[in-house]
Amino acid sequence: MDKNICFSLYAVEVKVGEEKTGLKGQDYHAFLALVDETPNQPPRIVEELHFTMQTKGLSEGQSPYIHAVTKSNTNRDISTLEMYGYVGGNIEVMRPVWEHALDVGYEIGRLQKEFSNSGQSDGINCRAGVKSVIDSLKLDYNPVIKGDGPASIGTKSNLISEIAEDAYLSNFEL
Repeated sequence: MDKNICFSLYAVEVKVGEEKTGLKGQDYHAFLALVDETPNQPPRIVEELHFTMQTKGLSEGQSPYIHAVTKSNTNRDISTLEMYGYVGGNIEVMRPVWEHALDVGYEIGRLQKEFSNSGQSDGINCRAGVKSVIDSLKLDYNPVIKGDGPASIGTKSNLISEIAEDAYLSNFEL
């Protein structure tokens, strides 16, 4: 394992339009990104953790709920994204952090919390999923885009309080 490889965890906001979010007045999508920031090479996103609206089962009357989806090697242009960095380090430090984030995402999906289409700051949406991972790392959540209205939805949520701490990996310290 190359100890010179450096990764960082970022919260990201990207404008995708209402047709992608499926929610009127909410055209931004939040997600977490593991970014390779190894010196002497351009930074690139290695993997993304998204919190999306689970819609399977809607025809049977199931409500849409939040669940986690990962994407690898998306080739996104980092310069087009609004990003906020939380923690970084070599691969030995960051691998357990990313695995922890994935575990938290899995546990959030198991809650089957209804995805909010309201504009409440404590609503459950993609930003609430990002916040829950940051909260679980015992870091202070800082919204990528600040403001009222759609940018505040999910910023006061507390999903992590509904997950037993021993349900996700926590064998590291930041």
